[in-house]
Amino acid sequence: MKQLLITALAVTAAAVTSYGQGTIFINNLNNTGVYNGNGGTVANPVFSSLVTQNGLIFTTDSTEAYQFSGGSGLIADDFSWALYGGASANSLTLITSETGSQIAGDNSNVNYGDFTEGGDTFSVAGTTASSTVYLELYVWEGNTYSTYAAALAGGDYTGVSGVFTNPSGGGAAQPFALTGMPDVLVTVPEPTSMALAALGGASLLLFRRKK
Repeated sequence: MKQLLITALAVTAAAVTSYGQGTIFINNLNNTGVYNGNGGTVANPVFSSLVTQNGLIFTTDSTEAYQFSGGSGLIADDFSWALYGGASANSLTLITSETGSQIAGDNSNVNYGDFTEGGDTFSVAGTTASSTVYLELYVWEGNTYSTYAAALAGGDYTGVSGVFTNPSGGGAAQPFALTGMPDVLVTVPEPTSMALAALGGASLLLFRRKK
């Protein structure tokens, strides 16, 4: 009987792991912005496109940055974001978003370049538990605009991570934080490309909402 009970519990646990969705914690609080020797030092990270994991958020706006040097610094004032996810790079849908209030006041948060949606667990639609999930992070400064597309069209400071992969939890496994995110640079787009970028961004976000 004991062996039968153990077998039944194992089968149940396997079923939960197999059929549950992948889960994540939405935060990069333990990231350093340095990966494989790129991105400066842990004490003084700098934006680098070579930092493809363990990333932080940087800005080219010197009035919103901490340790501004070389044209950018860690974002250190209120900003907004939207996170999309899915089982592939072509199946991303909105997980959740936050407008403003990420950092309470100018230069008052020790976690510069970080963001978090508390300790809540979020499922990634279309994925399975403990799988590799695909994510993409959109960021824009302040809370003047309620969406990334509006901020981009308005010429505000914006940035996109590009699609990246991340481990997930689910079932009996703990969710994963955003350890797979790259460094993200928030900047003002070139005036000549702003209109096309806004149109493309709006179309992409509309397409993903419909999915």
